[in-house]
Amino acid sequence: MAIRESIISRLRLSLKVGEETDGTPVMRNRTYNRMNHTVSDDDVVLVGNAIASLQVYPMLFVARVDETKVIAD
Repeated sequence: MAIRESIISRLRLSLKVGEETDGTPVMRNRTYNRMNHTVSDDDVVLVGNAIASLQVYPMLFVARVDETKVIAD
């Protein structure tokens, strides 16, 4: 049986920095590293919204990026 072990978690904000001529949004990502992997998804959204309120550009969405390692037993 394999064992899954969390290594790194990150918070990523996708911001709308403009629009293409056809109306497609131009996005930029801001990534914040070293997030504790035990943080709940609700808390990730709360922190993402708080950080987004400090940004110049509007936020499109908050993403949680988890990196894990799988160890064979």
